[in-house]
Amino acid sequence: IDKRTAAAAVHTNMFGRKKRSANSDTSDDRSSTASHYSNVFGTVTAGKAEDNFFGIPLSTDLRGHSTATYIGLTVLILVLLFKPYFLPSPFQQQKRRRRRVFLSYQMLDICLELCFWLGIGTALYYLRHVTLYPLLSVVIFTRTSYPYLIVGAHCVVAACSYRQQSSVTEGAQEHWLVSLCMGFLGYGFGGSMVSDAFMGLPVTAMGHTRIVPCYLLAHLIVWYSPYDVVYQNYISPGGSWRIFLLGCETVDSVTTPLGRISRASRELKNKVTAPIIAGLLAGTGGAVIRYFWWNAYSNSTASSYDRLIPLENAVYKTLGISIIWWYLVVQPCIVETTVSFLEPEQLHCTTYNGSDLLRVIFIGLNLLWTLGMECQWCSSHPFIFVLRHVLLRVWNNWMIPLFRMGPYYLTKKETMEQAHPNDKSKKE
Repeated sequence: IDKRTAAAAVHTNMFGRKKRSANSDTSDDRSSTASHYSNVFGTVTAGKAEDNFFGIPLSTDLRGHSTATYIGLTVLILVLLFKPYFLPSPFQQQKRRRRRVFLSYQMLDICLELCFWLGIGTALYYLRHVTLYPLLSVVIFTRTSYPYLIVGAHCVVAACSYRQQSSVTEGAQEHWLVSLCMGFLGYGFGGSMVSDAFMGLPVTAMGHTRIVPCYLLAHLIVWYSPYDVVYQNYISPGGSWRIFLLGCETVDSVTTPLGRISRASRELKNKVTAPIIAGLLAGTGGAVIRYFWWNAYSNSTASSYDRLIPLENAVYKTLGISIIWWYLVVQPCIVETTVSFLEPEQLHCTTYNGSDLLRVIFIGLNLLWTLGMECQWCSSHPFIFVLRHVLLRVWNNWMIPLFRMGPYYLTKKETMEQAHPNDKSKKE
């Protein structure tokens, strides 16, 4: 798109501020039959990934290196895989000891753990051309594609998560057709399918060249691997295999809403609320499917409120991700007066994908938080903590009683009086 086309697309929005967008629509939207799709609907792709990131070559091709590099990579992978057997994680539950002895053993285990990961970090740096650089490339390539490493790990985690949940609620192995379908919809790709369907966009998950084959293979190795090695290593806390899968799953759980935000911004005229709703649906669609499935067919004794907590957490987390990403990426591309430290070319405003630097920072922070929760350094995601434990608590405990908003907020004493109107002991 040349400069004349971009200049012709500049117009004024309802607040009197200029909009800048290569995909702007100047048609009259006052008619109720006006199309909600942009003028470039179905013709604009996600673009092409860069081949350089601040001087670091981006490539996932591991060929062309020396024999010593491949030997070092093999040794590194074996050490990480067998680490739980010769150096258990200090964050696993320890056997009961006296307090002083327990603290001494725990400090020793933590020191050994830190030394081990320091050595792993040193090895990763010296083998960065076959470890760190390809992993960085995979993260950046999620802007325009769905790398095999991410989709494969996501499929394995989806199958493992459904199997783990079904073993808790059902206590017996299910029919293979149920585990295959529910793992795919409830824990795999139900969110993106729900988002596409509700936003009026083509549902692409089933037609993707990588998704269905990778999920079928992941389902087989999770349920039928020899000695159940894949699933047992996943459910073992602190293991390298589990940490690797959770890291890839974090990348997928973050980039899925980001991808739906970018797609809705490209394909739809409404670039304000539609991208945020698309990202929210992508992150919570699978949780909605799981909620209705386990409520309808599960034998669990958990209360309905406890079953709603995972869905509530998914809403808080995805809502925070969607709003922040829309503000940093989409809004600077449609409002000219927005202050941004990145140029429209760096934000890829023609495709609304955002800059590679923002993507790396955004995903990196979520990876660090996932590692912290796995190591029990923190208890929940920051968006969940802020929205649920801070804002919602202030709203329920202060604002609603103070202004008597909505259905009158009952205190504990008033609730007991209404439940037992004739019982004086309950009132007291």
